[in-house]
Amino acid sequence: MKILVCGSHGRMGQFIISLASQYGCEVIGEMNRESNFEAELSKNPDVCLDFSSPDALIKLCSIAEKYKTKIVSGTTGLSDEQERRVTLSAENFPILYGTNFSIGIFILNKLVKAAAKSLPTSFDIEIIEAHHSQKKDAPSGTAMTLLKAIQGERQCVENFGRHGECKRSIGEIGLHSVRGGDIVGDHEVLFAGQGERLELIHRATNREVFARGALYAAQKFVAINRPGLYTLDDVL
Repeated sequence: MKILVCGSHGRMGQFIISLASQYGCEVIGEMNRESNFEAELSKNPDVCLDFSSPDALIKLCSIAEKYKTKIVSGTTGLSDEQERRVTLSAENFPILYGTNFSIGIFILNKLVKAAAKSLPTSFDIEIIEAHHSQKKDAPSGTAMTLLKAIQGERQCVENFGRHGECKRSIGEIGLHSVRGGDIVGDHEVLFAGQGERLELIHRATNREVFARGALYAAQKFVAINRPGLYTLDDVL
């Protein structure tokens, strides 16, 4: 499988490049901010793996429409307008988008959905995520994905952190972001009832897990030819 790597100067891009051969992939191009996207996409890769920036992803999508290049993207921090533009691009060619390509997070999302569906609404829910001190967006894209999974099963309104007088409201779900040191990525969803609580936790200790997950997903995704915006649920 021939791949392009967009965001090749970043940590995720470097991991993907170093691990590609283990997944039967040949890296035929590396793209960064200064690259000629048109020239790289004209190489006709089987798939382009993108871990760049929101602006770069939008630029990538606009040119990929011409070549119908399949994209696997884990770029986070997109604005509502950027998300809309990615969705529109997916009407013309296949895009697999995920906020976290860890296989463990994929399973955590399913467990969270099941818990939100099965537990009584009297259980309060909180999401706590922790990342390194240089992470730009908060809450993390993964935390927002977990929130959407919960909201798909029950009515709740998000509260981004608390301060001052903040007695909990009915139907509220709290999201809390921790930033410090070199934390790779921790995500916890707490379901707190009377006399008991359920804690679902995933901790990533090495960014390599995200690159391995993306390459594994790309192997599955390459067989999809119908345009659309896909998630890991569609390929794993």
